[in-house]
Amino acid sequence: MSFRLGTLQSILNTRLKPLIPQLEQQIGLTVTIGHSTDLFEDLLSGRFDAVFAIDRPQSEEVGRANAVAEQVMLIYPDAHCPVDSQSDLQDLPFVTFAEGCSYRKRGLSWMAEAGLAPIAVEVVPTYPDIIRKVVDGQGFGAIPGSVLAASPMKTNVQADPIQGPNGKVWVELLWRKDADPKAVEAIRKAMGF
Repeated sequence: MSFRLGTLQSILNTRLKPLIPQLEQQIGLTVTIGHSTDLFEDLLSGRFDAVFAIDRPQSEEVGRANAVAEQVMLIYPDAHCPVDSQSDLQDLPFVTFAEGCSYRKRGLSWMAEAGLAPIAVEVVPTYPDIIRKVVDGQGFGAIPGSVLAASPMKTNVQADPIQGPNGKVWVELLWRKDADPKAVEAIRKAMGF
């Protein structure tokens, strides 16, 4: 029997990937990528035994533990003027994931703090796609600091930490209360939380 884990692309690419072979042997791990909203819904429906997600509501059916603190980074083209406020980005589309992504929500909320919205929202499937679009001058994005730090394109963009309530997130490990406790503990131990 396998332990079904749903995860955010950022967690898979920056933290989980090197641990998968060990966890496959220990707990028969299978991994699926998704966005926080969908992952949480699939956890509640029984599709997953556990998920890594952000900003999910409390549920009596779910155990939870803080796994990773992330700084939300605002990235914009290297040739763009420095960003002192949200209005400095009104000339660019917001490049992001589909609805359900916590970083999309944080970026849009950050703009809304100033009563603004991006001129457009362009949806792409991966963080490298977001960064590539920004490098090419086609928009700005809000991504996890760990993803930017791991990107070979990090020196080709300007980046600033988003300040205030939209600037920090906790990625949590959420698990069904009927999930195998030894499997949950193996994931926590492997990731160091």
